[in-house]
Amino acid sequence: MKITDARTRAASGATTDEEALQAVLAAIEPTRLKILFLLGRRKRMCVGDIASGFKISRPAVSHHLKVLKNSGLVQTEREGQEIYYAVRMNRVIETLRALADAMERCCPPQRST
Repeated sequence: MKITDARTRAASGATTDEEALQAVLAAIEPTRLKILFLLGRRKRMCVGDIASGFKISRPAVSHHLKVLKNSGLVQTEREGQEIYYAVRMNRVIETLRALADAMERCCPPQRST
């Protein structure tokens, strides 16, 4: 399944193990994880403001944002010429829960005696 497919299904509220995996893979990259935390604290930012907090180019930040958007972890809103990004916190939490559920189904934790 492609990441773009995950975005389409995420919009409908459906989450599968594969979609959760794709979202986690998108978020696990250190710069993307930092972007998610930044957006979580600031709520909504444009790419220029996000890029100002990193030592990478604006196009590189735009690429990371595209991956996060395609995975369904961030959403965009256009205002004039500017695009604003915001973390989809419910989607992040849903993804982490789906991952934990998949792990439990696959490899149930051993009970301590």
